[in-house]
Amino acid sequence: GGEGGYFDHDEAHSGLQEREAIAALFDRWNEALATKNPAAVADMYGHDAVLLPTVSNEVRTTRAGIMDYFSTFLKLAPQGKVDQSTIRLLSPDVALHSGVYSFTLNPAEGETKLVQARFTFLYRKYNGRWLIAEHHSSAMPEQKPAGVEEMFDKWNAALQTGNPEIVADLYAPDGVLLPTVSNQVRTCRQGIVDYFSNFLKLKPYGTINKSVVREVSPGVAINSGVYTFKLTTPESGEVRDVRARYTFIYKQFDGKWFIAE
Repeated sequence: GGEGGYFDHDEAHSGLQEREAIAALFDRWNEALATKNPAAVADMYGHDAVLLPTVSNEVRTTRAGIMDYFSTFLKLAPQGKVDQSTIRLLSPDVALHSGVYSFTLNPAEGETKLVQARFTFLYRKYNGRWLIAEHHSSAMPEQKPAGVEEMFDKWNAALQTGNPEIVADLYAPDGVLLPTVSNQVRTCRQGIVDYFSNFLKLKPYGTINKSVVREVSPGVAINSGVYTFKLTTPESGEVRDVRARYTFIYKQFDGKWFIAE
């Protein structure tokens, strides 16, 4: 009986290793994008691979077609990141990696954009080497409202100035603040400035661990999730991490996003 358990464990272990190898293929593909060389990217695809890309309606079924697509896409200096995904081994030689990824696009002219898309990579072993047999990518049905995701970074940057007035500038005129480390609800600019005068003494630096951004109606958006703050105790200089759930409600005024709550 003991031996059976041992083999089960071994099989699970090799399955895990195989999954990690599949996950690493995305990083290799992303590194190939960073070379800006379409041939290096095409090398990641099998000889009979099919590509259904995000930003083109043309299905690519040849190496030349795949290179042609990437020679245009690589001009945007894309850098990808998997937001959420699932890896399944369909057989010892076939694996599926699907989920949602985000691309930062940095065109030579124009501003940096974040594009989120759904993806499926079907991998097959060609002569013992995992390559992409099919790659399907499609834009998300609802795009995140432009500019909302960056609001947290703006707010965090305002915290780094140590100036409560600069932080308060990010709040709408009728903004409401329900802070983490105070039970008092702040409903006016002076109250918000007053709260941050104390909070900024802790030299807070925030990082989002997990977030969901969605537009609730035109000009109103929500960013909610979990963030961690590094706080420094003024007297001792001791640094601690505080993790909390958060919700920012943003409203647009004259085309600019502000924190409403």
